[in-house]
Amino acid sequence: MGWGFIGAGRATRILIGGFKRANRISETVIVTDIDHAPLKTIKRWYPFVKITKDLSDCFDCSLIFLSVPFTAYRDVLEKLKGNLKDESLLVSLAPKYTLSSITEILGGFNRIVRMIPNAPSIINKGYNPLCFSPYLSDKDKEHIKGLFSALGECPEVKEDLLEAFVIVSAASPTYFWFQFLELERIGVSLGLAPSLAKEAVYKTLKGAVDLLYSGDFTQEEVLDLIPLKPLSKYEEHIKDFMKERLYQVFDKIKP
Repeated sequence: MGWGFIGAGRATRILIGGFKRANRISETVIVTDIDHAPLKTIKRWYPFVKITKDLSDCFDCSLIFLSVPFTAYRDVLEKLKGNLKDESLLVSLAPKYTLSSITEILGGFNRIVRMIPNAPSIINKGYNPLCFSPYLSDKDKEHIKGLFSALGECPEVKEDLLEAFVIVSAASPTYFWFQFLELERIGVSLGLAPSLAKEAVYKTLKGAVDLLYSGDFTQEEVLDLIPLKPLSKYEEHIKDFMKERLYQVFDKIKP
């Protein structure tokens, strides 16, 4: 019956890419969206995918990924109500809507998994916390864990922690990517070749993360290893801003 993706946005591109890269993709993949623009993007990235604006094309899929903004969740779930096969499995990729609320809107359908995906999954290095409906069998759970392991790490967590992972893992690359790229540009402006600036930033940051979390030293000992700290006077301001903004986002996405 194949896989169906409802919503052709970023999460869908990430997951299809990760599964394809790992050679774990279904022979039949259907992506549906009411907007033709993201469907065209999906088709450009993954020509083997069937794109459609007709939601009913996904009704017979064995694995259905619900990949729409949580603001559109109820409308889409209402359209799915009564149309899912008993043996199908629904994977919810958004915050805010709990397993119980999804089941309620679907009129009792309870074969559901919730997962919070993140971008590195597209190269099979993601960190994608998930939780299962209590109505799924151990066999179902093992099947899903085995399949999703192609995307990277997929730890099973308590459902009430999923929204925290939106902040800490799913969105967190965006807090740092722009800084890494700016550091590259600064390196080039100081005379480094672009390739050398990229290599220096990548390898230094990778080593820095490994060092901080190695467990061989305390955090204080690690932070004391570099005496030159040009941004130290701004650190508290940056941390305060991060906390203020991220708590605001969390308040919007929590159930």
